[in-house]
Amino acid sequence: SGIGALKKHLDSIAFQGNNLIGTIPESFGELINLEFVDLSNNKLNGTIPSSIGENLKKLAVFNVAVNLLSGSLPVFKSPYMASLFLHLNRFSNVPSGMVEASEDNLIFLSLASQSSRTLVLEEGAFSGIKIRRANQGANPYEPKPGARLVLANNRIEIIPAYLFGNNNTHSGSYIDLSYVFFLITLLSFCLLTLY
Repeated sequence: SGIGALKKHLDSIAFQGNNLIGTIPESFGELINLEFVDLSNNKLNGTIPSSIGENLKKLAVFNVAVNLLSGSLPVFKSPYMASLFLHLNRFSNVPSGMVEASEDNLIFLSLASQSSRTLVLEEGAFSGIKIRRANQGANPYEPKPGARLVLANNRIEIIPAYLFGNNNTHSGSYIDLSYVFFLITLLSFCLLTLY
């Protein structure tokens, strides 16, 4: 394939807003030195190849927002992942441990406005994410630890209770659930708020 010569040297791809159509090829996962990918604002469809999550272990920014991508998201194994822009697509499933490898590096993950019928969050989908407190970082010289998680404007089967009740989140955590339609009552969340 034509990817062979690029494997060793290519660390960034930016094709945003180019009216690209079709699917992301599985061979994209052979570009193992990629750190930055922006394929946003195109007409890409199909799924994100699992090879991207599995093989791109240097990836820090992955932006496929505003496309027609669908299906289940891959598990991203890059420990350097800082930002995932997945909003305005048709994804239907967030797998367990999707960004667990990124640990403290993740600062932003947006899954807002999926036009699929229902967005299913598997148990442990956001495990490993340290959610930023909403009031952290008021001082511009203070580091802003934790991630901002945006799930706004979706039909979600259930929100995992651990997002609201573990040691990684705090009262006022930065989880955007605005305009979310829940298909199952969050009994576990309600019980947590009573304690």
